Amino acid sequence: RTTYSTDEGTGNDSSTYNALDLPIGYMPTCLESFGNLLVIGAIPAGSNATLTQGKAALFFWDTISPSFSQIVYLPDPLVTALKNVNGVLNIFSGAVSTGTDISNGYRVSAYVGGNRVEQVYYSNVGSPPLAGAVESFGDRVAWGTFEQIPSTTAGSPEYYGVVMAYKSKDNRFPAGVHCIMNSAASGGAADGLVTALKNVQQASFSLPRFVVGW
Repeated sequence: RTTYSTDEGTGNDSSTYNALDLPIGYMPTCLESFGNLLVIGAIPAGSNATLTQGKAALFFWDTISPSFSQIVYLPDPLVTALKNVNGVLNIFSGAVSTGTDISNGYRVSAYVGGNRVEQVYYSNVGSPPLAGAVESFGDRVAWGTFEQIPSTTAGSPEYYGVVMAYKSKDNRFPAGVHCIMNSAASGGAADGLVTALKNVQQASFSLPRFVVGW
């Protein structure tokens, strides 16, 4: 447990003896179960929209040992979400958003064992999804982000909250990435982002329905 001191994560906020110890300077951003392990995604403290202080990392912990057993470093400064889909650990990572008209993009990777992750999709547009904006149905994994399109005003693109999906509910189809729905966000830079996604409506097995927040 840390708090803000001179920098985010540098102050001790009553850490306890049996808390999991991440390396100094790493802040946890997401969690996911992976077999008998708990995988923690963490980012280096101090990273901002201009400078990176290092690579994001995954920490594998058996939940009973005093410390984690393995570190896997990622190719990006941010890791924002993890999703275990039928034994495949999907990892969402990317760059820090500047909050301006710049779209920094993100990538989706899969943990393939050892110290390796393998990229399965890369987008030049959008930002990596929040941990609560990733969901699955069958072998298909879906996530919330935004799409950026040009506008009539030069240098001021519009942002539309969308849900992207990788693979299909039927694995006989080739794997691909598709935009499966868009939100009713107005397209302004402040609200064109899907922030929550949940598969809670089972209308039929052939037509699952996602609840989307933006």
